[in-house]
Amino acid sequence: MAERRAIKSKIWEDEFFGELSILAQLIWIGIFSRCVDDQGRMAENPSIIKSQLFPYKDISIDDISKCLDEFNGHIIRYEVGGRKYIQIEKWKDNQPLQYAVPSNYPAPKGWIDRYKTYYKGMFIIYNWIGKDGEETNDLGKKIHDTLESLGRVSSWTDYVGTLNTNLNPNPINKKILPKSKPKSAPAKKPAGNLFQIAHALSSVTGLDYEKNQPRIYKAAKSFKPGEEQQIIREYGLGGLWYKNDWRGQKNQKPTLEQVIQTWNNLNTLIPENKTELSQFEKNKLVAEEFIQEVQNGEV
Repeated sequence: MAERRAIKSKIWEDEFFGELSILAQLIWIGIFSRCVDDQGRMAENPSIIKSQLFPYKDISIDDISKCLDEFNGHIIRYEVGGRKYIQIEKWKDNQPLQYAVPSNYPAPKGWIDRYKTYYKGMFIIYNWIGKDGEETNDLGKKIHDTLESLGRVSSWTDYVGTLNTNLNPNPINKKILPKSKPKSAPAKKPAGNLFQIAHALSSVTGLDYEKNQPRIYKAAKSFKPGEEQQIIREYGLGGLWYKNDWRGQKNQKPTLEQVIQTWNNLNTLIPENKTELSQFEKNKLVAEEFIQEVQNGEV
């Protein structure tokens, strides 16, 4: 059953509705918004109406029965197999549903149901008025004929499995789901020294390696194999970038472009024949090498 039902604003100007008692007005709105199914149909049982509409109010069964009498002329009250039912007369005119499932209750004599639904991959449509007129498919006709011969059922879905599902289940307005896009393959890691240089650049610039891999990999090609330690030494914290470049003096990490642009300039500040390092520099290099090994997955 649909969770939403339409209440036309003009109902408050409607003569029939306006002459109802206050309780009857409330029950009338409750019946078509809560009690009836997608075909505008329900069992005529004041006790059920009370439990559905007034679980927190002390409304008598007799008062509800009297209100049902006020609806005569706008509902069809009928009996099938010794059981009483109610059908709202102008249901199809006032409830423009996009989908509607079959009813579990038998229809009044001469009444033709109208439904359109999907169930377990099958499209069922019967007597549905669409833009091209009345629409009915084989499954819709079969489920209609089956339910019509049974009378009241516990659930119409119990009988779908008895149909010949080899029939074309959906010759009308079949929804075609868009094909899912194939997942793109993860970017391959640069091999050998290029991979180490890329991680060194990621470390000194603060860029996330996984998210910026194409950019970092492209920049890594500007360096020679084995220069990854020098990148860390010059552009890592406490390196020449932070000592000699005005941006580094403001504690700004270098960008990839800045590392490439200043590489030769900063490189000249380190004598190539410098072999003696202070103890601090030695400790720093050991720490940097350990960090690099962790990043490379070698530890």
